[in-house]
Amino acid sequence: MAANLSRNGPALQEAYVRVVTEKSPTDWALFTYEGNSHVSTMASFLKGAHVTINARAEEDVEPECIMEKVAKASVANYSFHKESGRFQDVGPQAPVGSVYQKTNAVSEIKRVGKDSFWAKAEKEEENRRLEEKRRAEEA
Repeated sequence: MAANLSRNGPALQEAYVRVVTEKSPTDWALFTYEGNSHVSTMASFLKGAHVTINARAEEDVEPECIMEKVAKASVANYSFHKESGRFQDVGPQAPVGSVYQKTNAVSEIKRVGKDSFWAKAEKEEENRRLEEKRRAEEA
């Protein structure tokens, strides 16, 4: 027997939205189905669910087992009620260095202007020399 989402879909979706909405006091939901496994169908129907638990026995729904599956599914991979010595404060650290230098637009424009000015002056000087050389050869 397949999960009848056309008949029960709106009620399931409403319950799911009430859990996801922050304004709602409901912060969890339990969806059950007896019979064939339709976990993938339900997971695709309830888009955004982070944990799907396929429980076949009482041991599968123990709080420790559920918290372990939630911890494995979370991005940060939190460890609940366990202290870790791995992240200890080792005191102040040296500041991070950088090679970034702020660009001063005015000085850049002046530098570019100077470069083009001297390139133009050199070109004019070269033209003047060629003109003098040509005149000397004609005379």
